[in-house]
Amino acid sequence: TQKNADGSNSWIDTLLKYWQPMCDEYPNLPCVTGYQIAAFYPAINETSGQGVYSTGGAISDGFREASIEAFEMDVQSKNKNLTFEEKENWLHYSLAPAMYKFSNASYFNEAQYTLGPGHWEERFWGKEKHCKLTQIKKKYDPDFTFACRHCIGKSGSGVRKNIAN
Repeated sequence: TQKNADGSNSWIDTLLKYWQPMCDEYPNLPCVTGYQIAAFYPAINETSGQGVYSTGGAISDGFREASIEAFEMDVQSKNKNLTFEEKENWLHYSLAPAMYKFSNASYFNEAQYTLGPGHWEERFWGKEKHCKLTQIKKKYDPDFTFACRHCIGKSGSGVRKNIAN
């Protein structure tokens, strides 16, 4: 985890910056009402740097080395009842970008739609795995019949453009 110059933990400081007590100090801004934090320490092979139980599957290597997950519980504002869209926008454009610097992976179903081409591919699968998955997709679904936002083969992907036919 990254440390600040004074030795404090920058990950914890970032969580606290967006947490509910900040609503007391800045009542016009949204803040997180609480976090669910889960810590698990995977066994890491010191030689390879990979998780001991790594299966080589399609998920990002970041999950094979992760130690902590943090989930926000809700978003509120002291002076206003926020709509679902306002909460989502705040999460997408404020909290998520502040937290991404602490990891290189995101769960497919929990990542922000605001991630641009090249970023979501790396966070979900990593560059190499994304390229391999795209080659498999081209073989079995050459017309990209099965598609969705931020899926393998999604047009506009910065990684996809680098793959030879």
